[in-house]
Amino acid sequence: MNNYQPTPRVSRSNAGVIVAATMALPIMGAEVQAQDTASPNSSDSASSSAFDGLLGRKNPNTIQLGGIFGEETLAVVGRARAFGYVGPVVVNGTGVTSYGQFFRSQDGKFTQGSVDVSGSAMVDRYRIGEEAPATAVFNDKVLALGPYLGVSSVGGDGNLQHQNIGVAGAEGLFMNGRFQANVKGGAIFYGSLDAKQGLTGDAHGGFVNASASVDLVDIVDLPMGGHLVAIPRTSWSNVDRSLDVNVQGRNVKLGSDATTFGSGLTLVGDFGRWYAGVAGQASTTNVRSTSSFGPSDNNSFTGWGVGAVGGYRISNQLMLDLSGGYEQKDKIGGVVGGVALRYILRSSKTD
Repeated sequence: MNNYQPTPRVSRSNAGVIVAATMALPIMGAEVQAQDTASPNSSDSASSSAFDGLLGRKNPNTIQLGGIFGEETLAVVGRARAFGYVGPVVVNGTGVTSYGQFFRSQDGKFTQGSVDVSGSAMVDRYRIGEEAPATAVFNDKVLALGPYLGVSSVGGDGNLQHQNIGVAGAEGLFMNGRFQANVKGGAIFYGSLDAKQGLTGDAHGGFVNASASVDLVDIVDLPMGGHLVAIPRTSWSNVDRSLDVNVQGRNVKLGSDATTFGSGLTLVGDFGRWYAGVAGQASTTNVRSTSSFGPSDNNSFTGWGVGAVGGYRISNQLMLDLSGGYEQKDKIGGVVGGVALRYILRSSKTD
C-alpha cells in the first residue's frame, strides 16, 4: 500500500518554481512521499508488514524481487533484509532498490529510480555475556537498542532531478513470546536536492516509526490450525525543505514544511504453508509552503487505503507474496497491486 502524500496545489503563475518545492522526500524508515514522485518503495508495505512480523521471526533473512502496478504506478522493486548476531549485538540491515514509471495527472508520465540502505546495531540485553554466533536466530525474549543509520539516493526525469538524504537515529526491538515491537526514529543530518528550473536546496527534519505484531492464537480460533496475527503500525514525520533559484537576477527562496501522521493495521491468518489477510491505513499531512516573494500557504491532505495480502510457500525457502487494494490521497484514488518472490535464507543454527 503506498504511503506517498499528495502535492500541495499552487497557482499557475508560480507553478514553474513552487512545484519543485513540494517534491518527494522519501526517508529510510519514514517514507515521506509527495504525489508527484509516488515512489514504489512504500508500495509493498502491506505485504512486507505481514512477513516482517512474527512470520519471519525464525528465518529473518530474506531477498525479494517483485513489481508494483496500478493506475499511476508501474515499477520493479527489490528488497533485501539481513539479521545477524555479533556476540550480544544484533545487526539489522535493509536495502531497497526500485525503478519504474509513474503518472501525475497534471504533468504526465515520468521515470524514477531509487536506492535506500539502512541498518542498526542493537545490543540484546538477554544475550549479554553470551557468544551468540552470527547464524543464531532470536530467542523467545529480546530487548535490543542501538544506533540507526540510513542513506537514500533518488533520481528521475520528473520535477525532482536528484536527491541524496542521510538519516541518523536509534532503533529498538522487543520480543516476548508471541508479541514483538519495533521502534525507530531519527533526524536528517544531510539532505541535497536538485530539481527543474535550476532549483537546488537541502532538507531537515525527523521521523518516528513504530510497529508491533502479536499472535492471537489463544484468543481467536482459526480453521485448519491457523494463527491470527495482528500487526498495528504508526508513524510521524516532519520534513522542512528549502530550495533556492535565481530568477531574472533575483534570488528566490522557497520552503515546504510538511508534517505527516499515519497509522495502519494488518490482520493475517498464518496457515503454515500459506497466509492471507486484510490491511488498512490512513494518514494526514499538513504542508506549510513559504516563498521570498509571496505569503505563506497552509494545505492539509488526508489519505486512506484498504486491501488484501496473501502468500504461498512454493518450497522451504521460496515464497510468493501478493497484495492488492484501493488507495485514495486527497481526491485522487486508484487500484494498486503487487506481486513478489521472496527467498528465505535459512539460519544454520536454531535456539
